[in-house]
Amino acid sequence: MAAAPVLSPRVRTAAALIVALLPLVYCLLRGSMEASLWLDEVLYYNHEHRPEQRAIEMGRPGSFWPRLIGPYGYADLQRATHAVFDALGFPISKNPELYLRLPSVVYYVLAVLLLYAIARRSGSDRWWAGGIALAFASTPAFLFYAFEARVYSLGGLAVIAFWLFCGRSSKAPAGSSSCWAPRSD
Repeated sequence: MAAAPVLSPRVRTAAALIVALLPLVYCLLRGSMEASLWLDEVLYYNHEHRPEQRAIEMGRPGSFWPRLIGPYGYADLQRATHAVFDALGFPISKNPELYLRLPSVVYYVLAVLLLYAIARRSGSDRWWAGGIALAFASTPAFLFYAFEARVYSLGGLAVIAFWLFCGRSSKAPAGSSSCWAPRSD
């Protein structure tokens, strides 16, 4: 009788992450990226290229601050992301839905990977950490917004990153200015 093959830790980690990302893969295969754009997704694109429109919408024409508030700041991040797309030869005219929604999918994937990393650092084994990431990845609200060219996926990623930062801060030595230093109790 042959012994079962022993998988390396990298293969087990990759398998756990693949399982965690299966809901995303399923939605991609079912055509979620090709759905028609929503009006507000198109408005985000317009806000990217017309900052004066953002200021008028907030009732502050000519003001600098509306550019940095709430979802309008996201439009500047999107403008930088789309400048990279354009430089790589992927303009909006090739596939508008993918062009506008791909950053949200990337933020969603990063959030899943970050949750996996947090679970691993807290002592979970690979499969349990993969299950935690899968629980997030399969939550309908997060999955739905992964395919929307709006700020929600980035918001989810920011909350998870903040959660990691707070956890690190609580473990820092008293009086330490660095949340990355290990606690020395």
